[in-house]
Amino acid sequence: MLLEEVESLMTTQYVCQVAGDRVTLAFFIEYHRRAARFVWPPISLLHRRVAVVTMRRVVADVAARAHEPAERTDAAG
Repeated sequence: MLLEEVESLMTTQYVCQVAGDRVTLAFFIEYHRRAARFVWPPISLLHRRVAVVTMRRVVADVAARAHEPAERTDAAG
């Protein structure tokens, strides 16, 4: 999965890959203006924490759904 946001200062991309029980998340930044070099470092501190919390929630949600009974899709259900 790729999530991209293009802004005037920078372009950011999240790349998420799921393989079995492993999840890999990568984050890429392309600076368009010099100011982005100064803007991003303080924001990145918060961003890293938010990313960890978000990934934990995703993992918990996927685990919870794996334990739910399957929905019936046949006409009798």
